[in-house]
Amino acid sequence: MEALDEILEAIKSNSELAIVYHGGSRPGSERRVTPISLEGPGLRARCHITGQAKLFSLNKIQIGDSKVCIPASLDDAPAAPTFANLEEVFNYYRDTLEGLGWHIRTDFSEDYACISLHGKFKNGNIKKEPDLNFAYKRLVEESYFDGDDWVMPEPPRESTRPFGVYGKFTKGGPYGKIERAMAVFVKEAVENAPDY
Repeated sequence: MEALDEILEAIKSNSELAIVYHGGSRPGSERRVTPISLEGPGLRARCHITGQAKLFSLNKIQIGDSKVCIPASLDDAPAAPTFANLEEVFNYYRDTLEGLGWHIRTDFSEDYACISLHGKFKNGNIKKEPDLNFAYKRLVEESYFDGDDWVMPEPPRESTRPFGVYGKFTKGGPYGKIERAMAVFVKEAVENAPDY
């Protein structure tokens, strides 16, 4: 059985799997995990060492003698859950993002929400500027400068593409659907994680 097939079977049966993970804080070590879902280029699984749900990069997973080969399409894979807002995304991915070494700052309100991921300097201090942002802005304000002041000719309107992913690694968006923006955010967060 191929490694990816074993992962898919473990997801369907909710069973434990022994993997060798060539990433994270202990590269090359064996880990026992319970796979939950495939998400883009990653495997969401509960790590039995920490008890937390984490996102593992598929191309760094080895099962027995075979490494995972990522196919062009993961149509047979269970889909990631859907979310109504960024706060739900944060609650779902928080353990994973912290496990990857990110310091997380959030701001949630009705008209604006943001999840900011911050790396650390070598001395351990948290960077002031975020490395990656996942943002939602409900209203769009159009304005122009008339030479003396900023003028807003019309009241703010509902945005048709309220989601964006921005940072050092990417400038993705705007997006109309949270799922598209979330896929970019998770991919960038995993690929550029401080402890990855």
